Amino acid sequence: SVPLTLAPDGATALGRFTVAEDGWWSIALQAPDGLDSGSPPRWTITAIPDRAPTVAATFPPRDKDATRFARWPVRFTARDDNGLAGARLRWLVIPPGADPESVTAAPGSQEIPGIATSGSESTQGETSFDLSPLNLETGSRVLWWIEVRDARTPEANLGVSQRGAFNILDPREMRERLQREQADLLNTLKSIRDRQREARDGVEGARKAAEGAKP
Repeated sequence: SVPLTLAPDGATALGRFTVAEDGWWSIALQAPDGLDSGSPPRWTITAIPDRAPTVAATFPPRDKDATRFARWPVRFTARDDNGLAGARLRWLVIPPGADPESVTAAPGSQEIPGIATSGSESTQGETSFDLSPLNLETGSRVLWWIEVRDARTPEANLGVSQRGAFNILDPREMRERLQREQADLLNTLKSIRDRQREARDGVEGARKAAEGAKP
C-alpha cells in the first residue's frame, strides 16, 4: 500500500505508485476516530510494456567517402512512448582490410545534448562528427550509428539506428575525384546548353520558314 498525502482542506489527497504488472488499485479511507471505509471498490490495472525508443538516421547517406580531416553533420529523428532521456553518437573504426566482425575495440561515444523529451512526440536531432581526432588511416572505414535511451529505471531501454559508414580516402585522391566530378558536371551543363540552343535555333528557323511561306 501507498500512503496518500492529505490536503490541508481534508477534501483531497495525492499519492503515486509504480505499475510493474497487471493488478488492481483502490482507496482505503480512515476517519480521525478510526472508522474506515471497509471494503472499497477496486479498479483494474492493465500494465502496458514500456517499449524501446526508435531512431532513424536521416543524414548523411548510408555510405560516404571522406578524408580523415572531414567534419560531417549527422541528423536523425527519434521517439519513445513516454519520452527520451538522451542520445549518443557511436562509432567503430575498421582498419584497412579488416573484417568488421574481427574488430574487438570498444565503440567510441559522443553524447548529443538537448534530446530529452516528454510524451510520445517524435523529435529531431543533429550533431557534428569530427573525424580528425580519430587519426584515421587511408583505406579504413568508420561505422557510425545513433543510440537513444528512455527514462526507464533502473535500466533504460535503448533504440539503435541503422549504421552508416565513412570510407576514408587519401586527400589527394579525394581532391582528384572532386575535380573529375566537377569536370563531368560542367560537361553535362554544356551539353544541356548546346541542346537548348539547337532547339531554340530549330524553332526560330521553323518560324522564319512559316513566315516566308505566307502569300
